[in-house]
Amino acid sequence: MGLGKMKGQAYTILAIFLVVSLLSLSLLFKENHIEKTNIQSIFLNVKNEIIKTVELSILDDNDISTNLDDFILFLNKYLESRNYNIETKYTINTDKVEIYLKISDKNSYIQDKFNINRKIL
Repeated sequence: MGLGKMKGQAYTILAIFLVVSLLSLSLLFKENHIEKTNIQSIFLNVKNEIIKTVELSILDDNDISTNLDDFILFLNKYLESRNYNIETKYTINTDKVEIYLKISDKNSYIQDKFNINRKIL
């Protein structure tokens, strides 16, 4: 009867160890997912704000280059303080503004190349 009890205790300890291991793995994957979602959210917000900056510059008849440079400088400082890196390049043509945007952290990056039409309807 003593050996049967010890066998049951071993199974109980093994089950507890398995549950703790699975819980730890799920928390690890959850943190990684939150980090990816965060960089995606930041990227989309920055992209939308760049588009707004260009569109408002056109509507207000302001210099697109100056406004973009000012906004990108602000973004660099802001994102750097949160451990993100940003890389931007732009070309202003007569009919569109071509933008390259890349945001990265220590684990991942998102990049895109997009155009903004200079003719606002």
